Amino acid sequence: MSVTPETTVNLEVLAATSGIGYDTLQRRFASGKIPVPDFREKRRLGWRLSTIRAWNPQIAARIERGITA
Repeated sequence: MSVTPETTVNLEVLAATSGIGYDTLQRRFASGKIPVPDFREKRRLGWRLSTIRAWNPQIAARIERGITA
């Protein structure tokens, strides 16, 4: 799979690559400590990889490595 700045990352992938639990990530999102998602579909959230990179380049690099592995 090729990775571009437009690659979409969901909350589950963000939790797995950040080392932060899913529930903790949801709380951080609710409190504004994680960027506003680029996409919302029902109860699913999604961010462009470029949004994650602007927020936390280290997590974006882990996501990118995981996708291309």
